[in-house]
Amino acid sequence: MPAYEIEIKIDLLSEMNRRKLLDHFVEKSKDVKQENYFFDTEDWCLSSKDWALRIRIQDGDIELAAKGPTVKSPEGTMNRLELKKMISSDEAYLYIKNGFPLSVLDRNWREIIPDFSKYGFLPSKLHFVNYRTGAELYESGYQYHIEIDKTILPDNSVDYELELELGDETQYDLAIKALKNLFGLLNIPMIFQRESKYGRAIKKLFPDKKTDNIV
Repeated sequence: MPAYEIEIKIDLLSEMNRRKLLDHFVEKSKDVKQENYFFDTEDWCLSSKDWALRIRIQDGDIELAAKGPTVKSPEGTMNRLELKKMISSDEAYLYIKNGFPLSVLDRNWREIIPDFSKYGFLPSKLHFVNYRTGAELYESGYQYHIEIDKTILPDNSVDYELELELGDETQYDLAIKALKNLFGLLNIPMIFQRESKYGRAIKKLFPDKKTDNIV
């Protein structure tokens, strides 16, 4: 069944700000390497409609995900339909090498994602690597899980970001308070990131491509 991902994303701007955050949290997870592969039609039909189809390889687990159009709230959250399932390594590497056959998707996925019935096969369009560290942020008795990311984009430039996923939007005010307190303490500017890693990667790899609808 589809679910909605509700995130606050902050642009960390630099390795220095990332290090400040990592050094602040005594208890944090180890860096996890994520290999991300995205698939689309030759004419970018899915991404032009704000859909992303991704295979992510992490610690031996392989996840197939489809993410739908993003609704950006004035407050700074990014709400997005998300479909996920685990696949085998044999499937993943076959698709990465030869392209993604849409016939393998569950029927409910094909019904939800626009125009999927038109295409039998999607080539791999781009790949980037993300290094993710998780930590817990506490505020007024509540606990929020944050993810501190360092992403190597296709042109070998480096991108830095913090993500906080909300269970629902009623948690927003307290989460923002927690982030403002944290960023103020560490003297890091709090700048909302309004664009996905995928959208930023497309701009890096295909600078001449029109990307107005890709987030």
